Amino acid sequence: MLNELSVRFLKVLEYLISGKYVSDNKDFASKISVSASLITEISKGRSNVGLTAIQNTVLVFPIDSDWLLTGRGSMLRDSEESGAASGSPQTALLATLESDSFLYKMYKEKDDENKSLIEELGGLKERIRHLESELSQYDSQPEKYKEHHPVLASSETVRPATIK
Repeated sequence: MLNELSVRFLKVLEYLISGKYVSDNKDFASKISVSASLITEISKGRSNVGLTAIQNTVLVFPIDSDWLLTGRGSMLRDSEESGAASGSPQTALLATLESDSFLYKMYKEKDDENKSLIEELGGLKERIRHLESELSQYDSQPEKYKEHHPVLASSETVRPATIK
């Protein structure tokens, strides 16, 4: 038995076929990047619609996501929103990214900053390992180095904590 969401999804399919947005189930499946057999299974009531089919439908066609998910409002998006609704899900996604370019740029900047900080952290850890290695050489032969380093000659040398 189909859930309410799947019933609304089938109403969308009927609308798209009758409005010549798509020619048949196979054409619809192709445009929303799902298998034709999935659309057949939903149409025959043997399977409920999934997230990918829903998401790609509202990205590609002028269908209101609120209506599709909840049944509230109108099936179709407002005309100014639906003008860009054509082509592949990738094209629609690109249009969405462009409209959210501020957020995308901010995310990208933070991602680049994180990568830079991770690289810097790796370098600092390597430097610490190198310095600890040098320090262990001083520990293994303290008499050899005391004459060159006044701090090492002191009996009250303070050792830093090891950082892992």
